[in-house]
Amino acid sequence: MKHFCYFFTTLLVGSMLLTSCLEGEQSSTPRIQASYLYRSTPAGVRDSIHYGDTVSVGDTLRGNLLLYGVYNNLTEFRASCDTSAMQLELVVDSVYRPFLLAESDPKSGLLRFTAEVYIFPTALQYVVKKPGTHRISMTLSSTAGQKYSPINAWFEQPVK
Repeated sequence: MKHFCYFFTTLLVGSMLLTSCLEGEQSSTPRIQASYLYRSTPAGVRDSIHYGDTVSVGDTLRGNLLLYGVYNNLTEFRASCDTSAMQLELVVDSVYRPFLLAESDPKSGLLRFTAEVYIFPTALQYVVKKPGTHRISMTLSSTAGQKYSPINAWFEQPVK
């Protein structure tokens, strides 16, 4: 019985230490949070779409992103795609422009941040040029170190 108590206590303490380590990792990892996506068609119709919905050539799609460094300063965000299939740009509100370095180029999908930026809202907008399934890749870099940064995300858009 005494050995069972030692084993159970060791297991409980080990579980608590492992859980606290995992929570620390989750709270330090930068994140890209996306809200709903909506489209505007060439005919002027605007509606929201769901992940995986098929859109048409000529549609303009826009979704809001929140770049979140948690406890880390954001350094860079890149969004890229096949430019023969889509025209992509990041839309930055004028209120947030002072937090970007001069070498940022939102029209080509590049944001570089000034010091001590932990959270940054932006919008991703793209116009579909040809049918198929197209991928948009995103990379968020921060001062989190090699273990947590950069993080990569992507999504695919079916186009008819």
